[in-house]
Amino acid sequence: MTLFAAPAAPASSPCIDICDLDAPNGSCLGCARTSREIACWGALNEADRREIMAELPARIAALGPRAAAPDEALKQIESVLNKKF
Repeated sequence: MTLFAAPAAPASSPCIDICDLDAPNGSCLGCARTSREIACWGALNEADRREIMAELPARIAALGPRAAAPDEALKQIESVLNKKF
């Protein structure tokens, strides 16, 4: 009998630890996810997370100079999307 399940792999995430919501549109200035996406992230399956992450580069570009660290965010997104799950 197994008392403990194997730990689940951490959810892939575009988070770069710069969590500041943009007042006009409610998107994070670090990763460009909406507050709703951030709140639901752990409950999403990997396919849904990857679908959202594929949209993030365009959202980061739309934030323009308000984006906190666009190069770092794009690098994180690319890294996650290139991983095989």
